Amino acid sequence: MSDFEIAPRIGRIDVHSHLLPGVDDGCKTVEESIACARVLVANGYTHAFCTPHIWAKYTGVSRTSVPRWCAALQTELDRAEVPLKLMPGGELNLFAGVNRFPVEDIVPLGLGNHMLVDIWAATLPDFFEESIQWLQGLGLSVILAHPERMRAVQDDPGLVDYFQSLGMYLQGNL
Repeated sequence: MSDFEIAPRIGRIDVHSHLLPGVDDGCKTVEESIACARVLVANGYTHAFCTPHIWAKYTGVSRTSVPRWCAALQTELDRAEVPLKLMPGGELNLFAGVNRFPVEDIVPLGLGNHMLVDIWAATLPDFFEESIQWLQGLGLSVILAHPERMRAVQDDPGLVDYFQSLGMYLQGNL
């Protein structure tokens, strides 16, 4: 079993978290990360994908850095006796020209073939479908993060059917 495979344990899996300290707009310190991890465990979570924003303003997020940061935080969780297994991932922001984004900076969940993406839009931009198809062409299954928070979906819930027609998955926040 590789370091990022999910061991057979009963519990919940958080597929979208910003637990890595100081990386993006999520947890700022290791102590804050540990406190958030304790809340996850208290609510039945056994595993969490650490999915920092892959946005231009957050530098250094890559296929090599995220697993390293996950391992470092895992060491701290283990030291604090927090039984949460961390796995790497990323949340890629879709933008015009994303198809020219360095592939090595795309961080799929568990370094596998599922990619979490987000887009903050009042209406879907012209580049949306092309961006999804580009990611799928890389062999990735695309998961749209928190569509319920998108103004476009709030104004037109039927977009969910469009996302499904593109072969996308949806990750909703509880």
